[in-house]
Amino acid sequence: MRRSVAHSDEPERTLLGAVLVSPGVISTAGDLQPEHFGDVRHATTWAAVQRLAAAGSELDLVTLKAELERGGELAAAGGVLYLAQLLDGVPHFTTLASWADLVRGGGGVPATGHGPVMDLADLGRLAHEAPRDELPRPPRVGPGGPLAGRRL
Repeated sequence: MRRSVAHSDEPERTLLGAVLVSPGVISTAGDLQPEHFGDVRHATTWAAVQRLAAAGSELDLVTLKAELERGGELAAAGGVLYLAQLLDGVPHFTTLASWADLVRGGGGVPATGHGPVMDLADLGRLAHEAPRDELPRPPRVGPGGPLAGRRL
């Protein structure tokens, strides 16, 4: 079964998580508006992100939570735990504009030439195509690793 990425949860969560990880990329989302989001939690969160950006405020989980509380919208955004979960699994990305386009409902992922409809296997292939030299390497475990000879 194929799913339309443009109307799925993954691009929305990825975009919001990416903005929380690297707030400087907000401007690359272009004209993305809350009504472009299919999930009310994400639309509510994006509206709060836009307010913080317009005010020139710092953007992180603490300031986002405070902004949502100020507007009485924290529950509509899924609560504190849900906001924190937006950071889970944020993939390496080369352009937030591609994800914004998917959330907006247009186009595809330009780097692959896919149209607006992709299945999850296509997304998995995209994740595995990220340049490995740009991914953080976990510390080596075992003989010769940073914990060698230490008692835990």
